[in-house]
Amino acid sequence: MSFLGSMTQLLSDLNRDNILGSSVLDLLDQGCDRHPNILALNRYVEGQWQACSNLMFRQQVEELALGFSALHLEKGDRLAMLMPSDFSLALVDVASLLAGFVNVPIDLTQTIENIIYCLNHSEAKVVVISDLKLLGQLLPYLDQATFLRWVVMVETDGDWAKNRDPLLGEEGGSPNQNFVPNTCLKLSHYLSGETVEIPNLDSKSLPQCIDLLALDDVQAQGQKLWSETAIATLKAQINPKDLATIIYIASEEQQPKGVMLSHENMTSNALTAFGSYPGLKTGNDETVLLFLPLTHIFARVFLYGHLAYGHSVYFSSPSRLIRHLRLINPTILITVPHLLEKMYDRLIAKGDLFETGGLKNRFKSAAFNQALRVAHSYNVATPPQGLQTMPWDLSKRWVFNQWQEIFGNRLHSLVCGGAALRPELVNFFNGSGIPVIQGYGLTETSGVICYNRHDNHRADTVGCPMPFTKVKIAGDREILIKAPFVMLGYYKDPAGTAKTIDREGWLHTGDMGRLTPEGFLQIKGVKKAQFKLSTGKYVSLKPLENAVQGSELVQWAIAVGMNQKFCGMLIFPERSALLKLLTANHMDYDLSDPQIMALYQNIVDQANCHLPYWSNIRKFALMEQDIPESFINADGTLSRSKVYLRFASDINKLYQSNKSKELAIEKNTDLFTPQACPTFAQSLMHS
Repeated sequence: MSFLGSMTQLLSDLNRDNILGSSVLDLLDQGCDRHPNILALNRYVEGQWQACSNLMFRQQVEELALGFSALHLEKGDRLAMLMPSDFSLALVDVASLLAGFVNVPIDLTQTIENIIYCLNHSEAKVVVISDLKLLGQLLPYLDQATFLRWVVMVETDGDWAKNRDPLLGEEGGSPNQNFVPNTCLKLSHYLSGETVEIPNLDSKSLPQCIDLLALDDVQAQGQKLWSETAIATLKAQINPKDLATIIYIASEEQQPKGVMLSHENMTSNALTAFGSYPGLKTGNDETVLLFLPLTHIFARVFLYGHLAYGHSVYFSSPSRLIRHLRLINPTILITVPHLLEKMYDRLIAKGDLFETGGLKNRFKSAAFNQALRVAHSYNVATPPQGLQTMPWDLSKRWVFNQWQEIFGNRLHSLVCGGAALRPELVNFFNGSGIPVIQGYGLTETSGVICYNRHDNHRADTVGCPMPFTKVKIAGDREILIKAPFVMLGYYKDPAGTAKTIDREGWLHTGDMGRLTPEGFLQIKGVKKAQFKLSTGKYVSLKPLENAVQGSELVQWAIAVGMNQKFCGMLIFPERSALLKLLTANHMDYDLSDPQIMALYQNIVDQANCHLPYWSNIRKFALMEQDIPESFINADGTLSRSKVYLRFASDINKLYQSNKSKELAIEKNTDLFTPQACPTFAQSLMHS
C-alpha cells in the first residue's frame, strides 16, 4: 500500500472524536483494559530490572492519589516534582493528576535560584523530592518557598526515622492527623549566608512550617482509603480540558516561563502521534527504552502514549543507555541529535583501529571505508532498489550488522527530536540499517507536530504535519500552528500568551521554515532570541549577551551554537576601554595574550552565573574585526543573520574540537579580581 493509501486508512480509523475528550487517567485505563501487560513498567534497581504490570501501576497510582487527597488540599493546587526521570516520577505524575492537582515538573539541572522561582511562581504547596541528599541541597533556600507546606520524600530506608528526626523542629510543627505528627522542618537551622533575593518578598508570608513526609507513608494512607467509590469520585472531578501541568521552559529572559497544558492537550497529542504511525503494535510486542527527561514534554507525552498502548517501558538514563540497549533490545527509542552525533563519532573512530598493518586489518579497513561510503551515499527519499542494493547488502554482512548491534536487532524506530539532526546523519544511519526518523514539536504544542515516516521520508525535513494539525508559513517565514495540542497559554503571562497565540488561534512558534510542494516541513532558522542545542536544550540569548555587554570592555557579544553541542560566543571588544586598561598596566594590545583572554573569561564566567550549566558559554572568540554599521538595525540591535553569515568561519572554528578550549592562564593578574558564583546561582546537578 502507498503512503497516501496507508494514511487514508489511518485517518479513517483515527477521527477527531477518538482523540479528544480524554484525560491522562483515561489513557492509563485504556492500556490496562485493552492491553494488560505484566512487563509494562520496568526500573533498574541494584543491577537488575524490576517489573511492574500496568494493572499494578494503576493500583499504585490510585492509592497514592488518595494519599495525596488526604493532605486536604484543593483541586488545582500545585504539586512540584524534583526527581530523576524514572518509575517514581511517572507514578507521582499520574497520581497527582488523579488527585486533581496541577503538577509542576522541574528540571534537576536548573539553578537553585530558578527552582525556587518555579516553586513560588507556580505557588506550589507540595514538592516531591527524590532523596535526603537533594533535600539537603535545597534546605538553605526552602524558607524562600512562600507557598510550600509539604515536602514528600521518595527514597527512604530503614533509618528513615533516624535520618528524618534531625531535620525536624524540637517542639514539632503543625499537627497532622493523617500522617506523622510534629514533622516541621527546622528551616531556620539551615539558613546560610547565601539567600536568593526575591523582589517584593514579605517575610510575614514565609511558611511557618513545612511538613516532611515519606512517599510510602502517603501511599499507605491511600491504601486505607481505597475503594471503588473513592476512585470513582476522584475520576469524576477531572475534566479533560482542566489544566494538568505547568512545564517551565527557557524564555527570552533570564527567568523561565510556565507553559500550561491541559489533559486533552497532552492526550490528544499522544493519541494522534501513535495513531498515525503505520504498523505500531500494542502490548509487549513493542519494547521501549526511555532515557530522556520526563520533565520535558517530548518524553512525557511518549510515555502517555506507551501507557495507552500497553507497551513495555524500561526507564534508563544517559549514563546507562549503551549497556541497557544491549540488555533490553528495544523496538522503539526516542532520542536527541547529540546522542546520534556521539554514536557517529564512535563509529568513525573505530575505523582508526584497523590502520595498523596485517592482511586481516587491511581487509577490515577496506570493508569499513567502503561501508562509510555506502552509508553516506544513501538517500532516504530514494532508497536503492533491485541490483542497486548489492553494495548495502555486502556492507551489512561485514560492517553494518556490527553497528546495528549497538541498538539491538529489533529496533524499528529511532525517533529523533528536540533539535535538528544534520541531513547527512539521517541518511547515514538509515543507510547503515539504523532506522532514524526526525520530528518536530514544542512544549507549547504538547509535543509532536510533524514527523517523517519510513515510507515517506526526507532527510532535510522534519516530516509532514500530523492529522488534525494545520501548519502555515507567515510572510516573514515564521512557522504557525493550529491544533488541539496547542497550550492553554503561559502561566500568569497574558501578554506573552497573546503575543504567541493570535486571535485566530495560530501559535507563532518563533521558528522559521518552509513547506515543500510535497507537504514536508523544513526548519530554516529562528526568529525568537533563542536557539536549541543538539542536546534538545533551549539557550536564551538575551541574558547571556546582555550580561557580557554589560562590561565596559565589550562593544558587542553574539551567542552562537544553534544545533551544536554547546553555546559559544563572538565577543567584539570595546577597544578604547581595553586600550586604556592595558596602557595603565603597561601591556600591549594583543587579543591572544593569555591575560587578556583571562580578563574576558572572567566576564564570561559572570555571565554564566545564574544560568543552568547547559546554557553556559563554553568557548568564545575575541574578534579583531569591527561590526559593519549596516549590520545594526534601526532599534540599535544587531542583525543576527548578517553576523552569522559574515563570521561563519570564526563560528566554525569554535566547534572544530569536541572539547571546549581550556585556557592555560594565571587567574590572579593585575587586570581583574575573579568573582565566585554563589551556590544558589549554579545548576543543582549535571545530567
